[in-house]
Amino acid sequence: MKTGAPARDRSDTTTAVRGDIQGLRAIAVLSVVLFHAGLPVPGGYIGVDVFFVISGFVITAMLLREWARSRTINLPRFYLRRFKRLTPALAVMVTVTVLVSVLLFSPFDQQVTTGQTALGAMFIVANWVIATTTGGYFDLAADSNPLLHTWSLSVEEQFYVFFPGLLLVALLVASRLPRMKWLPVLAVSGVALVSIAGTMYALKSVAISSGALLGFYSTVTRAWEFAAGAILALLAHRISTTSSRITGLLGVLGLVLLAISFFLFSEETPWPGPFTFVPVIGTILLIIAGMGPPNPVSTLLSTRPMVTIGNLSYSLYLWHWPFIVFATAIWPFAPWAAVISAAVSVLPAIASYRWVEQPIRTAPLATIRRIAPAVAGFVLVPALVAGTVLWAAPNVFVPYYQSGAAADVLNGNIDTIAYNHTVEDESFPCTPQAVYDNALEYAGFVRCRQSQPGDDVGVAILGDSHAEHLFPGFAHALPNENVAFYVDDFLPVRGTDRMNRILDYLVASTTVHTVIVSVNWSGKGVQPGPLASAINELSAAGKDVFISDDNPTFGFGPFMCKYRQGLLLGKHCDIDAAAFARVYDAYLPQLEEIVAAAPGTQILEVSRYFCNESTCSMRSGSNVLFRDLNHLNELGSDLVASNLLADNPDFEKSAEAISR
Repeated sequence: MKTGAPARDRSDTTTAVRGDIQGLRAIAVLSVVLFHAGLPVPGGYIGVDVFFVISGFVITAMLLREWARSRTINLPRFYLRRFKRLTPALAVMVTVTVLVSVLLFSPFDQQVTTGQTALGAMFIVANWVIATTTGGYFDLAADSNPLLHTWSLSVEEQFYVFFPGLLLVALLVASRLPRMKWLPVLAVSGVALVSIAGTMYALKSVAISSGALLGFYSTVTRAWEFAAGAILALLAHRISTTSSRITGLLGVLGLVLLAISFFLFSEETPWPGPFTFVPVIGTILLIIAGMGPPNPVSTLLSTRPMVTIGNLSYSLYLWHWPFIVFATAIWPFAPWAAVISAAVSVLPAIASYRWVEQPIRTAPLATIRRIAPAVAGFVLVPALVAGTVLWAAPNVFVPYYQSGAAADVLNGNIDTIAYNHTVEDESFPCTPQAVYDNALEYAGFVRCRQSQPGDDVGVAILGDSHAEHLFPGFAHALPNENVAFYVDDFLPVRGTDRMNRILDYLVASTTVHTVIVSVNWSGKGVQPGPLASAINELSAAGKDVFISDDNPTFGFGPFMCKYRQGLLLGKHCDIDAAAFARVYDAYLPQLEEIVAAAPGTQILEVSRYFCNESTCSMRSGSNVLFRDLNHLNELGSDLVASNLLADNPDFEKSAEAISR
C-alpha cells in the first residue's frame, strides 16, 4: 500500500517526516472543520488539542536532533523557521479577511472586532484579544468573529517563546552533570504539572470559557498538552517494540479515545479540564503506534489521501473559518451555507499551500539582515490594513452610516452611556441610602435607581444588568408605583456584601410587595441551590416573586440592525431560534424547579416577545429593541414591561396602577 510519504528508518522514531503523523494532522483538522460547519461532530473542536500534542512532539524532536548534531540549539534560527512556517500564510489570510469584513460587517462592532483580532494574530496575542473582545469560544458572539480560530496559533507561539530556551538550559546542565541526565524530562514535566494545576484551578475559579489568563484561550491551561508531546519526544529513544500487534493495539486504542472525544464530548464539557486527558492520551498512543513496525492503524494514517490532507492541514485550518463566517453572514438561515463554504475553502487553502506556505517554508534560511525586510513586510502589511480599518470604522464609516446615506435607519437608542443618562434623568437614587452608597457604578452612573422619590418602593427588580434594563419599562408602565432596581455583578444570592444588604432590605421592607428577578442566565448560570434559598426567603417574607426567563443574546450588535450589516449587505436583526433554544433549554428546567418549590413564584416568559419558532429578532417593526448584544434599550424595555403586565394576570397588584 502506498503511504504517500518517503520511506523512513523505523529505528529513528522522531525523524522529521512521518506519514502517520501527517495522517493524524488530517484527523485533527477534519474534526475542527466538521465541527465549525455544524455537522454532527460535537467534540470536533478537540482537534486543536490533537494539534497541540503533535506540535509538542514534532518541535521537541526537531530540537533534539539539532542538539544531537551540534550540542546546542540555535534559538534565532528556530524562531526564523517558525516565522517562515506560520506567518506568511497567516498574513495573507488575515489581510483578505479584514478587507472582506469591510464589505460584509458593521463598522460599529464586527469590523472593529475583526481588526483587533487581526492585530492580535499578527503579534501572537490573538487569544488575549479574543477573550476580552469576543468572549467564550462557544458564545454566540464567537460565531461572528472570522479570526476566532487564530487563538490557537497565538497559544502555540506563546508556548514556544519560552520552551526552546528552557529545553536548551536543561540539556546543557544535563550534559555537564551526569547525575542530572533526567533534567530535561523533569523540567518539561514541571511545566506540565504547573499547567495542569492552573487548569484545575481555573475550572473552579474563573469562567473557563473566556478567561484570558486562565481559561479556554489560555497558554497556561494549554501548555501541558504541548508538554505531553514534548515528554514523549524526550523518551522516544527508550520506547521500542518489535511487535506490530502491540503497536496496532495501541493505535486502535488511540483511535477509540479520539472517537470518544469527537463524538461523546461537546461544548457542554468543561474544557480544558480532566476530560482533556482523553484526546491527549489518544494522540500519544497513536504517535507511539507509529514508532514500531508497520501496523494497520499507522498504515491507514500514512495513506496518500490522509497525508495529503495532513500536508494541507495548516492552510485548511486558516481558511475554513473565515469562509464559514462570511457565508453565514450572507445567508444566515441557509442550513447548507456553512457546509458548502467549508468545502469551498479548500480552494484558497490549496492555493495558499502551493504558492505561499510551501515556497517560503522551503526557501533557504538567510541572515537576519537579509530576511528582516520580508519579516517586517509579512507582519506590517496586515497590521497596517487592520489598523486602517480600526481608524476608518469610527472616523469614516460610522458617520457615513449615521448620516443615513447607507440605508434607512430604525428607531432606538444603541448607546449605553446615552441610555444611562436617560434613565438617570427620569429617576431618583434608590433607597435605602446604605444600599445606594454600596451600589455598582458604570461611567459615573450609580446603578440603583427608583421611579419616584421616597422610601415606599413597591416593585423591586432584582438581579444583574438584565434586571437593570427592565427598569425603564416598568417605571413607565406603572406610573403610580414606586419601581426600583437593585443589581450586582453576580446572581441574586447571598454571599457578597452588596447582595446581602439588598436581600436584607427587600425581606424586611413592608412596602415592597412584588420582586421581579431577572438575570443573564445563559452567561452566569443558575446555581439552583443558592438561588432557590434566596427566592424562598423572599417568598416567605410575603413577596410575590416573578422570575424572568430572559431575552436572547445575539452574536452581533444592534448597529447592523439599526443601520445595516455592511457595505454590501442590508440590515441583519435576527438569529436562528434554534441557537437560542440550545442555551434556553439548558437553564429553563432549573428555573422551573425553583419556581415549583417556592409557593407563589412564577416564571415570566420574556423570550417569547423576541422569538418565534424560526427566529429571534432584536427589532419590532421600525424599532430596534436592543442597545448591545443582550441588553434592551428604552423601546425594548417598554415592550417587555407592557406585554408582561398585559399577559400575566397575577401582576394584578401592580397592574391596577397602570395608567391607560
